[in-house]
Formats: sequence, C-alpha cells, structure tokens
Amino acid sequence: MFEVRATDKSTKARSGRLKTGHGVIETPAFMPVGTQGSVKAVSSRELRELNTQIVLGNTYHLFVRPGLDVIRHLDGLHSFMNWDGPILTDSGGYQIFSLAKLRKITEEGAHFQNHVDGTPAFISPEIAMQIQTALGSDIVMVLDECPPWPCEYDYAARSAELTVRWARRCKEWKKENVERRTRCRGKRIACDSKQYLRRSYRYRPAYLWYRARRDFSRITKTKRAGAG
Repeated sequence: MFEVRATDKSTKARSGRLKTGHGVIETPAFMPVGTQGSVKAVSSRELRELNTQIVLGNTYHLFVRPGLDVIRHLDGLHSFMNWDGPILTDSGGYQIFSLAKLRKITEEGAHFQNHVDGTPAFISPEIAMQIQTALGSDIVMVLDECPPWPCEYDYAARSAELTVRWARRCKEWKKENVERRTRCRGKRIACDSKQYLRRSYRYRPAYLWYRARRDFSRITKTKRAGAG
C-alpha cells in the first residue's frame, strides 16, 4: 500500500510511505542493487547500519545462478541473502534485451541462451511471476520488452503494446495463483489455529498449576497409605 505524505505544488515532487510485508519504505529512497543476492562489497549488516530501506534483486541472474532450487531450499531470497527488509525484483526484461544476439522475442515470451553456459531458456510473463514469487519478492515487476535506442516509432509502439499485453498476463497469473493460494492458506491457518488452541489449552499456566496440585495430592495420599 502506498500513501502520499507530502507534495510540492511548484515541481509536483512528492514523498510517501510504501508498506510491504517486510517493512515500510519512505520514498523517495535509494535502492542498492544486489544482482545475485548480494550488494557488491557491502554486507547485509552494513546495509542495515546504513539504514538501507530496500534492496533490488535481479530475476534473470538469480534464475540462471544460483537457480531457483537453491533459493527454495534456503526458504527464499531473504534468507539466502540474510536480509529481513523489503526486496524488489525486476522482471529480467532488460537482461534479455542485453542478450540481443542470443534471444528471440515472440508473443509468448523470450527465448534466449543464458550468458553463463549458453543453455537455452525461456521466460514468459507467467514464468517471470513464478520466479519472483519463488524468490519471495515484496515488489515484483511485470515482464517487459526493452526496445533499443535509437529505434523507429512503430517499433517502440509495438514494443509498448506487447509489454501491456504481457502485463495483463502477469496480473491474471497473480490473480489465479497467488491470491487463490493466499485465500486457501488463510482457511488452513484458521483451521490450524482452532486445533492449536485446543492443544495449547493443555499448556496454559492455570492448567499446569491444576495438574501440579493434582499430582502432589495423589503422591501425598499414596505416601500416607503406604505409611498406614
């Protein structure tokens, strides 16, 4: 959720607060780039000491190396990079653009060879969202086509129209997957909470005190019976 805090009438500049699942960002903000899950020459501890509010991760590079299996095994990008603040990930569109000689863009997505070992790969709007969801990003970006500069007007117009269509597909994927999963998780948490409350009753202080008195009484009666 974004909230505008102040505006300047003469320049239209504004400041605001952006709330995410891992913290609040005061805007405008400087965002260090952690391409492969780390900001070069700066540790996570130093980022905190510098009052860094948000870090950027690169979807394409993280997808290629270390790969999603490693990130998933370590419970997401936050855990992987030892960072508990907000993370924004780009869509990988610019990196695909920079691989002009190794990629082919179609309506379905981008076919390319990764820059590490030349392995063929494919990223569609849906896959871009899947990758960023697996990373656990707080702010995700839609897959976009980045036209070169200079370029013809018609090419730029076609590129913008393609990006809009891809953005709609990203939104549809999120609606069908992330939001549905959140609703299901909410129902499951509600059920689990009821079971937890029933189980946790056994560990409430009042019940523990009652059990201790009951056991002490039984031990006392047993000793008296034995002495008699």
